[in-house]
Amino acid sequence: ICRRSTQLQEVRLRKCRWMREALSCPVCLDLFTPPILVLSCAHNFCKPCLEKILIHQNCNHVNGHFHCPLCRKVSRNYPTVCAFGGEQM
Repeated sequence: ICRRSTQLQEVRLRKCRWMREALSCPVCLDLFTPPILVLSCAHNFCKPCLEKILIHQNCNHVNGHFHCPLCRKVSRNYPTVCAFGGEQM
């Protein structure tokens, strides 16, 4: 019984780690701070984090393009604002 309990705890711990990773910004490594921006490549970022990256890349969202900090895909459109629950605004 004790071994099964330990295994269940390990499974729960892995799920918690996965959830934290899924809900964390890859730039600041904290849980997402709304609003969350979604790039055309489907990577998500906190708005302040992504705006800092846009400034660093010397780009403005009106006529510029930028690279996703994770996959380096070029994006020409301003990121979509995503509400909690997966709904796009």
